[in-house]
Amino acid sequence: MNFYPCNRHILLEKIGEEKKEEPVVLLPDDYTPSKEEFGSYTVVRGAPDCNLDIWPEEIILVENNMVKELKFADKTYLVILENYVFGSLSGERENWDDWENDE
Repeated sequence: MNFYPCNRHILLEKIGEEKKEEPVVLLPDDYTPSKEEFGSYTVVRGAPDCNLDIWPEEIILVENNMVKELKFADKTYLVILENYVFGSLSGERENWDDWENDE
């Protein structure tokens, strides 16, 4: 089953998400570890009405607390509204001078 985002949402995959074996430490029940404020994700697909010029497999930088987890049929989908994308990473341009030369 495939998920197709709509209403300007983007389907994501977290980059470098691995389960690490951590040492066992007793913590209070209500303790939640702090997450990084920003994260990098790979675009799986965007909604047809997205205004951003993004492509599958492109790396984007987003605000982590705006990424939503949707769970359905034993699968978890990560989605974000396009407004919370700060930008994308590309290896095509090495410095800001390359941007100025395009004009």
